[in-house]
Amino acid sequence: MKDNGQADKAERKKCEHLLAFLRDLNRCRDLDSLAQAILEHAIALVPQAQSGSFLVLNEEEGVFEYRAAVGWDLARLSRIKIPKDCIVQRK
Repeated sequence: MKDNGQADKAERKKCEHLLAFLRDLNRCRDLDSLAQAILEHAIALVPQAQSGSFLVLNEEEGVFEYRAAVGWDLARLSRIKIPKDCIVQRK
């Protein structure tokens, strides 16, 4: 069981991470940089995660497009369009 000092330190660390995340989001000026910031923070939170990607629905074309990536070549991924009908949706 953690003592109060350890619990306070863990809680402070969570708050510092949240503050850093919010600061990064506040610096984002477009969808791509926002997606990249969210993805990087998400990967940092998942133990053993080394890569990931962020898809956004392009409503006009009806396809999902890669807008951010870590551990993958975004230039190559951005050429791939995934029809929204191909994405599994669970209700």
